[in-house]
Amino acid sequence: MTTTSDDMTQKPLSPPSAVDEEYYWDFVTFSVDDVLYRLPKYRFVNGSETFASEYGLDQDQGSEEEYAGVEDSYPDAVKKLDVAAADFRALLKVLYPKTDKASHQELSLSTDEWLAVLKLSSKWRFNYVRKLAIERLSPLAGMKPSEKIRLGREYAVESWLLSGYKELVTRKAGIAKEEVPLVGWETVHELWGVREMWRSCQATCDCKEIPLRPTLDLTIQDSLRAEFDGIAESQQQYYTRQEREEYAERKAIAEREKEEAVCREAEIVRLALAEEEERKKVEELAKEVEVRRQKLSSPVTSTMKIAVNARPAADSESDVESRPSSPPPKPKRKANRKY
Repeated sequence: MTTTSDDMTQKPLSPPSAVDEEYYWDFVTFSVDDVLYRLPKYRFVNGSETFASEYGLDQDQGSEEEYAGVEDSYPDAVKKLDVAAADFRALLKVLYPKTDKASHQELSLSTDEWLAVLKLSSKWRFNYVRKLAIERLSPLAGMKPSEKIRLGREYAVESWLLSGYKELVTRKAGIAKEEVPLVGWETVHELWGVREMWRSCQATCDCKEIPLRPTLDLTIQDSLRAEFDGIAESQQQYYTRQEREEYAERKAIAEREKEEAVCREAEIVRLALAEEEERKKVEELAKEVEVRRQKLSSPVTSTMKIAVNARPAADSESDVESRPSSPPPKPKRKANRKY
């Protein structure tokens, strides 16, 4: 059997005409401290709109069409990140965990690594990752109160801030001199007042009365209301999608309840005004009836009644007097009789 040259020539394989919508991933290359990292970009795109927009990952690079069937290493641009390589690696451990289980509970990161994750997730608004880092770091066991306060302020974590303040208030030792610059003079002044009030209450109040008094948490928050309000406002930018939906729902409910309260108040005012108007009408009617009663029962009114009753007889006498008198009858003349 002979083989022709045509048989020896093989036609090149045609590239596939379509790509899988779910498992044909775009890759992105980052440069951090002169170290390259090449990763599927979907975690960055889905995890943070802020990061995707800042580094142009949300733009269509045409990989599914232009580079379909070509080698996997298409010429994507290198994104340079101005962060520490160790911090970025800690973030990647959470975004691309090397574990067979989907749960992040299997992640084994040190406290410093979780703090690095918190730092970068807050910087780039990876809000789900940030929430996870806060959960894994809480309650900051072993940290000094001043460090809890610093981290709570820096990353807008209200529970950490409150925990640090509460520890300064309740511990036996007062606020140390070296802690004052870290906490702040004005804050120390407020906390000192709360501390003295709380210690006095603990020493003098009956235990049965303590639950009826404001809790220490509320007392601290009220004393530093401006700071806690600022933290609460800052936390909104770190809401996850679910938290944003829950917040929007709570806000809508609060606004609806406020409108209903305004309507109820307006109805109460309307009813009160109507009741007042009705009361005034009743009072005016009662006064009018009383005036009439007094007029009917007064002596002048009685005299007028008598005069009114006597008026027909008087009128008859006057009529008689005013009536012209008839002339007196003429005397009859006696007839002269002749005898």
